[in-house]
Amino acid sequence: MIPWLFACALCFLVYLIAKSVGTVPSLRTVWMFNKLPGPNDLPFFFGSAWHLFRINMDDVFPYIQKRLAEFGGMYACYFMGLPTVICSDPEVIEAILTSNKNIDKGPEYKFIGRWLANGILLSTGEKWRQRRKMLTPSFHFKILEDGMGCMSRGWRKTLEVLLATKGQPVDLQPILGKGALDIICESAMGYVLEDNDDRSNEYVAAVKRATRDSTKRVYNPLLKSDFIFDLTPLSRSHDKDLGILHGFTGKIIRERKAAFDEEKQLEYSDADGKKRQVFLDTLLEMSKKENLNDNDIREEVDTFMFAGHDSTSTALKFLMMHLAENPEVQVSTMNHRKGVYVVLLPISKKTT
Repeated sequence: MIPWLFACALCFLVYLIAKSVGTVPSLRTVWMFNKLPGPNDLPFFFGSAWHLFRINMDDVFPYIQKRLAEFGGMYACYFMGLPTVICSDPEVIEAILTSNKNIDKGPEYKFIGRWLANGILLSTGEKWRQRRKMLTPSFHFKILEDGMGCMSRGWRKTLEVLLATKGQPVDLQPILGKGALDIICESAMGYVLEDNDDRSNEYVAAVKRATRDSTKRVYNPLLKSDFIFDLTPLSRSHDKDLGILHGFTGKIIRERKAAFDEEKQLEYSDADGKKRQVFLDTLLEMSKKENLNDNDIREEVDTFMFAGHDSTSTALKFLMMHLAENPEVQVSTMNHRKGVYVVLLPISKKTT
């Protein structure tokens, strides 16, 4: 009896994992894929996941860097049976990112679906095209130029925090994350976070944990199944973090919407007294014209709050890492800065 129960449980587990992985690639895809450079990963179903599953999360990035160096900046591998290309060549990446046809995201993106729902990052097809057409005017060069003032103030405060460390080792994640969050809140949402507002630190920490948990699901074949994941303590802590993230953005939307419904002046006045319309106001206006409901607004705000601050802080950390690894470039950068700037002036379109 026990062997039969074990066999049934094993079959059910394999079914859940296979179902969660996605579609099986066609023979033509496999034939073309095998022409690309890459390691001969075995077993076929697990592929590179077999190696990543056995190493610490902190070692994943160095492992990928090693593989990229080995195969000249791009390599192909199977990941849980799916053909996957990992690339660091900007020209190759640009061809994909600028395409209006290849807009479907990989199966790994579904693990942030509980967080970002079906906003412009995860949507596809006609919905993606409609949302992009609707949101593009919010990021016109003129509007971005008008936001230079709050960007300058935000990074000045961040610089003051870094200078206060007086050269001691410091974790850049929370500092840069908070700086980028302050800027995206003010420039895109018209919401100013006070210096003593702990919610921004709480939000940044929750973003880090939620991203980490979603990444774990990518590398762990068992956690790919929603059914299995929902049974784990990781799911409960993840839901708690999502409550923090959605609560933060929900408060911003409610306060801005209240002003909108009361027919108050929509233009946001920044610290310089200059009035401009922010991204969230555009969404609220479009909710009347494009039949956007509260969930539609929240999924776009969640997407831009996450992507707007996390990508910026990650890029800055990536830059600082490379400067630290290449002292000669760091010295050259410092010399160039000294030759251009005499004093730290407020950023404007005239100084960019």
